[in-house]
Amino acid sequence: MKLLQTIVSGTGFRVPDHNPTRLDVLRKLLEAVADKRADLLMLPGGYLTAPTERELPGMIAQLTERANGARITIAAGVDLPEPTSGKGGRSPRLPYFGFVCGAASAGPWLQTSSTSENAADVADEDVPGFARVVSVAGSRVGVLICGELFSWWARESLAKLERNLTVDLGHYSMGTGVTKAMENIARNGKCAVAHTHHVAPHSTGSLHFVRADGVRESVLLTECEWVGDDEFWISWCIRTI
Repeated sequence: MKLLQTIVSGTGFRVPDHNPTRLDVLRKLLEAVADKRADLLMLPGGYLTAPTERELPGMIAQLTERANGARITIAAGVDLPEPTSGKGGRSPRLPYFGFVCGAASAGPWLQTSSTSENAADVADEDVPGFARVVSVAGSRVGVLICGELFSWWARESLAKLERNLTVDLGHYSMGTGVTKAMENIARNGKCAVAHTHHVAPHSTGSLHFVRADGVRESVLLTECEWVGDDEFWISWCIRTI
């Protein structure tokens, strides 16, 4: 399977009016990689923003249309603008959704936790598991949304399931701990792990990737191809799983 891994400029993050720009740059990306024969494109959590939950299906449909046109599978996220309070728990209800669409489809799933601490509040039946594993081009792909990467429970749940790849759809500038958590998933699940998120427009970040044998192969975004302009862009590289 060929993975099209991305890292994205944070300009317009969680701003509904920025959706058209983001869809246009996605179109340019799919045109630029048309001859690469990629099977799976991963975009960050909150790549699009739905003003209300009622509009979530329409946002997903727009990405599905582009995925179908390019004959590719897209793993991505759509956010609502603000979190809302949870019922009697320490963690808020996170209105952030991840899904897979196009040649393969699954979800949407609600993000269940954002830190290792509030992961303890997640009910057993809501811990990411079997429903988060999708078949893409003959490979089994597990999907985590942003801070779920830090959940011991989510990692243990997925470790019991056969996977070739786990993708984490991060939100904005996730810092220290990401690569260690990725290495943990690769070791315990014997699968490759790839991460994506938004970064500041002039960032010098990296596209983080860990092979199934636990070896990290991060690539500076400045060493990757990109589409867009100085304010909003998508940087990308191809990984073979």
